Amino acid sequence: MKCPKCGEELKKEINDIEIFDSRVGLLLIRHAEYWECSGCATRLYTPKTVARIDEKRDNKTKELIKGKPIGEFITLVEAARLLGISKQAVHKNRKIYGVKLGRKPMYLRKSVIMYKATHDGRFPLYTPDAREWVTGVTCNISYSEEGVLAGRPSDQYTHLPSVGSSASEVAYAH
Repeated sequence: MKCPKCGEELKKEINDIEIFDSRVGLLLIRHAEYWECSGCATRLYTPKTVARIDEKRDNKTKELIKGKPIGEFITLVEAARLLGISKQAVHKNRKIYGVKLGRKPMYLRKSVIMYKATHDGRFPLYTPDAREWVTGVTCNISYSEEGVLAGRPSDQYTHLPSVGSSASEVAYAH
């Protein structure tokens, strides 16, 4: 198989990979299968690896949301009322952070407010401290008061591939 960027040969690899996600931070995928270009180091992930990346991102998102203080959440009814849409529309929306606490769906107030203003309630959930804990390296990321990424990771992380927020934003090979 040839590289779509430079035309060199791709070599099949199975290794642990670290990927930086702008919303949940560092993701470690063990024994990931991918094709890597010997010329430009472009990686094409297999559909199975893409599914594992998405699963890992979803699990980490839920874990980070559940770690938020209960006072930062609002009920489904409150979210629907605030947005002026049905409860079902809120519940199906993947651009608003929410979890089930017990049997009740709850939503991060900040996410609902951001969604109302921008139609995207997603924002970075990790903290630089969490990233330092995982990697052992300090990350120089600053946040605005709203929690939106205002800076860039230090050069120490530029070698890590980053992924978008969904599988459709990650390249993969068959």
